Amino acid sequence: GLDESNYEARLGLGEVRMRQGRYDEAAAALDEARHINPHRPEARVQLARTFKRLERPAEAIDLLRGIVVDSPEQIGAHMLLADLLMTSAPPDPHGALAQYEQVLAQRPDYRAARAGAAISRMRVGQFEAAAAALEELLRETPGDEDLAFYLGTTLFWLGDYEHAVDAYRTA
Repeated sequence: GLDESNYEARLGLGEVRMRQGRYDEAAAALDEARHINPHRPEARVQLARTFKRLERPAEAIDLLRGIVVDSPEQIGAHMLLADLLMTSAPPDPHGALAQYEQVLAQRPDYRAARAGAAISRMRVGQFEAAAAALEELLRETPGDEDLAFYLGTTLFWLGDYEHAVDAYRTA
């Protein structure tokens, strides 16, 4: 209330409102922060997260596309955009894969991006590459049921039914 033009205060208020589950209020505070300093990515990323919670994926996607162009080092923005592209109707696995590849160019060991890229590759029909990546991830974390399921699906599409069944049983 003392300084309505303070970016950090608006950003903080938006984050508090998000944690309280008051997403409409969070969106208002974060939008104000975004207008105070349109070049800083933090408020825009949090606003995109809020739009996701408010089930406004198109607005979140538009906002995130701008962020990853302006601030390509924002790994969180790439990951959130990839997630939204994979889960929106209709899904855009090619777009998601591009975002995961941007993250992996910066951090090749980022497990969530590696898994997302493997699943995206499966969804775009790059089954051999997807299977190899999923098998590698499962060697690192053998108990991951989700990855085992995706491996089973990938192997099914490759026609390797025996190993697909094994992967499904693991899942």
